[in-house]
Amino acid sequence: MPRDPSTRPYTCDNGDCRMPDGTEAPDYLRCGLLCDEPPTSGDVQSGLNDCLLSGTTFDECESRLYARPLGLDTRLY
Repeated sequence: MPRDPSTRPYTCDNGDCRMPDGTEAPDYLRCGLLCDEPPTSGDVQSGLNDCLLSGTTFDECESRLYARPLGLDTRLY
């Protein structure tokens, strides 16, 4: 599941992601759960974070996320 961290312009440590200049890495630049980082707002809004917290595997959560018809319940658990 984790992606290559050397391709990201920031680092994460202790749940905090920072750019090289020390500023907080914005969510739109962050990889989030896919890269074994703290969840982004997109991870939370899509329900991916809640799905993973329920103990479901990443692959199962991802398949639920992309198999869901638009306009229906957005929770994955």
